[in-house]
Amino acid sequence: MNTPKNKTMSLHRFMATASVITLLSVPISPVWAIDTKMNGKKTTSTQGQITQQADINRQVKSVIEKLTLAFPEMKEYKNQKIELKKSWSKLIDVEVSKNGAGNTPLVNIQLDRQTGELLYFGFLERTKYSNGTSVYASPKGLEKQITDETAKQQASLLIEKLYGGKAKNYLPISIWRETEKEKEVEGKLIPSKTLPPVVNFRISLPNKSNLANYVSVRFGENGNIQGFDAVTKPILFDKWYAADLDKREMPNDELSKPAQTMFDRMQVIYPELREYGVKKITLSEYDTSFTIDFKKSERDKKEEVRMELDEVTGKLLSIQFKKLPSGKGASPELAKEKAFEFLKSVQGDKGKSYTVGNIIMTGTNGVTLVILDGTTPEKEHYAFGVGADGKIYSFDG
Repeated sequence: MNTPKNKTMSLHRFMATASVITLLSVPISPVWAIDTKMNGKKTTSTQGQITQQADINRQVKSVIEKLTLAFPEMKEYKNQKIELKKSWSKLIDVEVSKNGAGNTPLVNIQLDRQTGELLYFGFLERTKYSNGTSVYASPKGLEKQITDETAKQQASLLIEKLYGGKAKNYLPISIWRETEKEKEVEGKLIPSKTLPPVVNFRISLPNKSNLANYVSVRFGENGNIQGFDAVTKPILFDKWYAADLDKREMPNDELSKPAQTMFDRMQVIYPELREYGVKKITLSEYDTSFTIDFKKSERDKKEEVRMELDEVTGKLLSIQFKKLPSGKGASPELAKEKAFEFLKSVQGDKGKSYTVGNIIMTGTNGVTLVILDGTTPEKEHYAFGVGADGKIYSFDG
């Protein structure tokens, strides 16, 4: 696919989980939570689910044992909660702490749900503000300077403890020291500062010459390792991970074949998309979805479109035109007709199994909202924003 490379910085999983963590809740079937004291507690009755939970417990135990070798203080972290979130279909999410949920310190850990490989860990503590709110964030402690060479040595030692004999194949490829901009916190102006180092490693994958594992080890202000990220990407991502801080270029992720097929189909449904440039293609770290951002004009921020596709099936998950027409939306009859036409164009005959759940005339924002309800056991729902010209300006599945 001929698409321009994205030059914007990605949001690391570390920032997503370290800034705020919501206390884990017990999900509904088919997703479950396992609350254990390191040895697991079965909460389901069917043999298949019990076997899967046993596999998950084994994978989690193996990772925690490796982390404890690197961080002996984790021996005191006896409270453990494992969660399979429906919205995080790629991940096993784990929280281990000294005193249970709501207390500090804790370690957040994420594993690949298929392979059990460690993808992320981060040490976190609760930071309380004067207004009564609090968030989990990386520990502060006394500031301690650490040199790049010392950081590389400590990061390499961590890689050795996590990967054993494979560690010799992990090569350090860059060290970053990013700058945090000036900001205001609780009325106080915090000056800009240089952040602790991030050490990046790469290992090529056997029989997959176009892919590599990239590992980032993050240090905290106290001079200790505070976090870890691992991701498998095309070797084109050397432009990011192996580059100097001021020369980094974030490539686009490559669409899977099913997603590419739907991408091409959407350009037939919306010929105007060919006039837009592909600004960014990102594969989610949490689920099997691609986010594709289109931009038509650098001067008009409203001339943008966002589309989401499923990595495995290619299914269209959503599309949103940021620039909406003025005035009223489509009539109920036209909105219903165009919603069914659109669904059939992206789902084929499956689109016939849906019925109109609701039609909402939204006034003057340019679209009429149509809800289609599925008759399948999953009871899927689709929402459409239909303009007076019959165009689908938004779709959410």
